[in-house]
Amino acid sequence: MIPNSKSIELKYKTWVQIQTYLTKSDLVIVPIGAIEQHGMSCPLYTDALLAEYFALKVGFDNNVLVSPTIAVGDSLIHLNFPGTISLKPTTLITVIKDYINSLYIGGFRRFLVVNGHGDNYGCILAAFSELGNELSGMRYFVKDFWDFPSFREIMQTEFGDSNGGHADATDASILLAIDDTLVNKELLSNEFAKVSYWISRDLVNELYTKSGVINANQKLASAVIGDKLITEAVNGYSKLLNELTK
Repeated sequence: MIPNSKSIELKYKTWVQIQTYLTKSDLVIVPIGAIEQHGMSCPLYTDALLAEYFALKVGFDNNVLVSPTIAVGDSLIHLNFPGTISLKPTTLITVIKDYINSLYIGGFRRFLVVNGHGDNYGCILAAFSELGNELSGMRYFVKDFWDFPSFREIMQTEFGDSNGGHADATDASILLAIDDTLVNKELLSNEFAKVSYWISRDLVNELYTKSGVINANQKLASAVIGDKLITEAVNGYSKLLNELTK
């Protein structure tokens, strides 16, 4: 997705190359996403793909290593939709802890976590809370890509209240900007839940969604808007990287 991204991807390096990198920097970018339904128009890999894309773009622009994506997240509520793969929150916390601890043992101390799935956020913070108690000298940011003020301003301006749920026009717009073959435009949906309270998985199709889209109008999506959103997310993450280097 990012030309020449192999130059900053940890998985393509040898341990000797990592050792050399660590003599100059102990900073690494960690993308975390999910494999879950995103309506009838967008791929199961959407959350992981977006987290990975932003991580690689920011890493390449700033010459910072990017670790392999933790692709599976907490997607329990979407398991009624075929293809969704989920970890329990307790499992995800353990996975993140083991993953980050491995990087820490290898010499990394500064972590920028690019999160692409909202339900992961609490698990990530819980994992880092425990890691922060167990490990010394660690610095980190955990940030959802949609949580930068300038990013949210574009979402509100372009989509208004028809955005911000699940599988929304924001996700679809960014996918269109990255590679429009990833989106089946003819199947973009507009669907809002019947209730506002949280429900158990057996009630998802009855009260939340038939298509998989929840509280969003995907039909407002466009690649032009996606490009604007990408710019704001990349700029936001780059500023966080600069903070971590201080």
